[in-house]
Amino acid sequence: MSSGFGTKGGRGRCYPFFQEMMACAVQSDAAKEDCKFQIADYNECLTHRKEV
Repeated sequence: MSSGFGTKGGRGRCYPFFQEMMACAVQSDAAKEDCKFQIADYNECLTHRKEV
């Protein structure tokens, strides 16, 4: 998943969320607190728990 490639080639559906989360984490000293929205978006993409 974090490689950026989907199961059938091409870009993975959650890779943009992963990139956004990692960019935030690299810039922050307290990534868990500062990037909680990016982390939540990435986890939701992976698990679809918030989907209606």
